[in-house]
Order: sequence, then structure tokens, then C-alpha cells
Amino acid sequence: VYSLLKASGFNLPSYEEFYMSWFYRNKNSDAETVIIKENDKIVSTASIIITSQSSAVIGAVATDEAFRGKGYARDCVVYLGNKLIKNGKTPCISYDNPVAGRVYKKAGFIYKGDILVLNANH
Repeated sequence: VYSLLKASGFNLPSYEEFYMSWFYRNKNSDAETVIIKENDKIVSTASIIITSQSSAVIGAVATDEAFRGKGYARDCVVYLGNKLIKNGKTPCISYDNPVAGRVYKKAGFIYKGDILVLNANH
């Protein structure tokens, strides 16, 4: 996951710092990371990165350039979003990349103020 996020332009700390933070977050909260693999290679990922009692933020969404256009990022955020809805939380996502915005809107996210939230009826 680290190398995919790094290759996708995420500003990450060292691998060791990233791993320790990721491990702690996933062990001690509702955080979760989902991946899609092709031929034993991680090609897409998304994570629940922040949670509260009523909502959660999905982020760290990335897809290997060679595998874009297959709907993998959409599948990752929809999977996590639906899981959050089943657990009574509102999935939220923020972005600054217009392509990512189109992916999230196709996945059923709608604007609520400055962020996108998953429309539970989608």
C-alpha cells in the first residue's frame, strides 16, 4: 500500500513511520484499509482514516496508473462506504483532484457543504 500511495503522489513519511501509524490506527480504531490485487500486485486501495460516532472519512484512495479506468477506486470507496452505512455512520470524502471527484460522484457521493457524503439510497 505504501509504494502505491507514494507513486500516486501522496506526501508520506518514511516507510517505518507510515507502517507504525497505519498499524496502530487499524488496530485501535474503526479504521480499515481495503485493497484490490491483480496477479498478486496491489493495484488499488482506500482507507477509513478518521472516525467518529456518527461519521467517518474515507481517504488514501489510489490506483496504479496502469490499472486506472477499471472502476477499482470506485469499488474500494463503495465497499468501505456501504460498510460504514451498515454500521450507522455517514461516509465522507474530500478531494482536490477533479478526476477523483468524478469517481466519487459516480460511486454515489453527494455534496453536503464542502465535503461529499455517500448517498445511502445510491
